[in-house]
Amino acid sequence: MKPQNLKNIILRQQIISAIRHFFVQKKFQEIDLPVLKYSLPLEQNIYSLETSCKQIQDKLYLSTSPESGLKKIISQRPGNYFSISPSFRNLEAKGPTHQPEFLMLEWYQTNSNYLRTMKIAQKLIINIAQGLDNIKYNRTNNILIYQNFNFDLSLPWPKISIKQLFLDHTNIDLDLFLTSSKFSENNFNQIFLNDIEPHLSTSRPTFITDYPASLSPLAKKKSNPLYSKRFELYFGPLEIANGNTENNSMDEITSASLLEEKYRRLHQLPTPPIDYDFIKASSKMSHVAGCGLGIDRLTMLLTDSAHINSVRPFSL
Repeated sequence: MKPQNLKNIILRQQIISAIRHFFVQKKFQEIDLPVLKYSLPLEQNIYSLETSCKQIQDKLYLSTSPESGLKKIISQRPGNYFSISPSFRNLEAKGPTHQPEFLMLEWYQTNSNYLRTMKIAQKLIINIAQGLDNIKYNRTNNILIYQNFNFDLSLPWPKISIKQLFLDHTNIDLDLFLTSSKFSENNFNQIFLNDIEPHLSTSRPTFITDYPASLSPLAKKKSNPLYSKRFELYFGPLEIANGNTENNSMDEITSASLLEEKYRRLHQLPTPPIDYDFIKASSKMSHVAGCGLGIDRLTMLLTDSAHINSVRPFSL
């Protein structure tokens, strides 16, 4: 292990401690969740790692996020909760910002919405930065340096809708695109990666808001049903967090899950059993908002690291 990596790993532990302190101060309850599961929420482009146990006949799956467990807790005892949990995903190739195993923070708040959740996310990151020594953060002018870019962390952080980004950078009317035969998740993602992501601000953290509802089945729809109350937080091209006002329509979530199941079986893709208890729990998420934040990527940001391997004790 390189000395610089060891320094980053110590800072990573300080970041985790700061996260816990932040949420405990805000009266959130931490929950320790298991990672072995019989069934999973089926979501687009989120694939699990499969395993087995000699004492159990059924297949087991490694958790893709803490979401399912936290929602089941909230459905039984409403309140504000968070979890810091190892998570596993089996689609994206290993690279500078992704490993199959990563550490995920998720939090859920009752009587909330995605606008309030964005405020929590920005305050959390600023709070952590202000409490760390030996990072490239200037407390006087609130500037964080990451990969030679100066990010101004002054509040509030700017928000821009995905619809506006498409219009600004591609001249595409997203309303028309979403209802046309040309629309697909793959086409949407390619346009975003090729034509929008390279132009995201490298001077301010940015909340991209109101993603297409068809790509966000777990987020509540806006008054315009083409869009959802969902956001992603970016520092330049680095995605840090993904949050939303929770969708509590059992019919919509069930329909999306069955559609995903059908797609996977048709294309002979891994298809874990649907977690119907998760769907039932989601139906009780009235006025609940939540967010997932990648701790490895946050550590990259705060330690000015270009590769995820340099902020993890060990990597594949």
